[in-house]
Amino acid sequence: MAWAARTGDVQAIRTLLQAGADPEEASGMNHWTPLMHAIHKNQRGSVVSLLDGGAKVNARFFDC
Repeated sequence: MAWAARTGDVQAIRTLLQAGADPEEASGMNHWTPLMHAIHKNQRGSVVSLLDGGAKVNARFFDC
């Protein structure tokens, strides 16, 4: 999901969400949520798709 969010692959995000993927699943070396990855890469379509899919705007970042 993070890759799709970072690259703006809205269709992949929708497909993953429909398949039950967790929009809050942290990944990468920074342990960011997909929404954080999308914002970092300025992928507006990804941001909208993730928010529509249940991503939380107020998710907290914890350095794991």
